[in-house]
Amino acid sequence: LKKIKNILIATAILALLDANAQNVELTKSFVGNSEKSEIISFTPQDEILLSGDFSGYLNYWDIPNEALISSKRAHFGKINNMKIVANDGISQSGIDVLINNAGIYIRGDATETSADDWRKTLAVNLDAPFFLSKASIPHLRKSKGAIINIASDWGLQGGKRAAAYCASKGGIVLLTKGMALDHAAEGIRVNAVCPGDVDTPMLANEAISEGMTYLEALQKYGADSPTGRVTHAGEVAGLVLYLASEQAVQITGAAISIDGGNTA
Repeated sequence: LKKIKNILIATAILALLDANAQNVELTKSFVGNSEKSEIISFTPQDEILLSGDFSGYLNYWDIPNEALISSKRAHFGKINNMKIVANDGISQSGIDVLINNAGIYIRGDATETSADDWRKTLAVNLDAPFFLSKASIPHLRKSKGAIINIASDWGLQGGKRAAAYCASKGGIVLLTKGMALDHAAEGIRVNAVCPGDVDTPMLANEAISEGMTYLEALQKYGADSPTGRVTHAGEVAGLVLYLASEQAVQITGAAISIDGGNTA
């Protein structure tokens, strides 16, 4: 990981879409300690996530400058606004890697899922990565860069009471493969990472919704895994770093499971 980290820091400018500001700060601390590195982040506002009204707004920070540069907002459903956000943040420095990591998970089978929950899940999990990828591709053509989409093992196989989530993550997997074929000749690599249960705030929220403590959830979901535990967030980050590095130059169109063998 240290070698991969050094390669990434030496060569890459990253754009990170994440629903959790803590994840952005962790990314900053991991790869943002070099004058040669830049992280451009798109982080949806916490109050929008909490209110459930995630119709597609996000704040824009230029993290390397350690300051809020602007407070531009863009609607996930409007590609012209995505272009404005991407171009404002990227036009001067370019971009090497786009990481689409934002995601929400709302429990429910088809009969339990409201129209609003369906639209909200697709907007965050599928529309936003599509529009940000579309806006970033002109910049990635110049850098011969990479897009990494965080999907799910439930994008490769079904899961109970997760109709909207499975649909959105399955869409991300095939969007990844389609874009990989479309842009391989331009030197752009597009891959998907498909985690299983990961030790993150999303799993903590799942525990609450199921009436469990977080420790109980870790034990339950860990017992369901062939390896006997859930995946650590750092392990997912390690795979993402590898796919972003020059060591993975021949990998594109892949949907790589990191789930302890659940999809084996």
